[in-house]
Amino acid sequence: MSTVFNKAGIQPIPADRYNISTGEVVKYLQDQLGFNIAYDFTRWTGVTVDQSYVRMRVVFNPSDIIATATSKDYVDRILEENAAGIKFKSNVIDTLKPFMYPKTVQDVKNHPEDIQRMYSIGIFNERLDEIIRNAQLNYCREANLFRVYLRPERIITDMLSDPSTGEVDGELSILAVNGTTSDTIRWLVEVNHHRTTFSGDTKISIDAIFNRN
Repeated sequence: MSTVFNKAGIQPIPADRYNISTGEVVKYLQDQLGFNIAYDFTRWTGVTVDQSYVRMRVVFNPSDIIATATSKDYVDRILEENAAGIKFKSNVIDTLKPFMYPKTVQDVKNHPEDIQRMYSIGIFNERLDEIIRNAQLNYCREANLFRVYLRPERIITDMLSDPSTGEVDGELSILAVNGTTSDTIRWLVEVNHHRTTFSGDTKISIDAIFNRN
């Protein structure tokens, strides 16, 4: 005898929920990279408290990401001059690339409908400009460090993917963002199995916005 869940006999959609912390996101990224990073997170609130986006800033030591086929003195000299000739370790770039904003991120400004959707989750004006400026690795000469903004929603998606397929088994939605500081921010994430469409502004696909051609 099958279980009756409601008067209509409609079966619920199988779903898994996760409460993912910033610490878990960072640990996963560091495990993929093979070294530690410096980081912080800031919650940008949108039109409601449940509609938020989290800015993730990451800082790397040059020794962790620069390919050192040449001498240390040469690397130091290039960094001192302008860092333009530096070659990064391919394994580091391959790991980071899926979690970075695309090089064409500034093109999002050409799509008013996406600007409005981004505004609803807290990405607008100087915040969008900030993401655009820091979408790619850049060198901070004063601190002798490299910095970049990463996409925590992309890291979370990879965290919850099936190891055998590399894909999430269902449709992933970030239902809410809780907390206010780097240590307290958490994402309430749901993976719906057999669901094919998003519904509601709290389930906006960030990929659809930032990966426009």
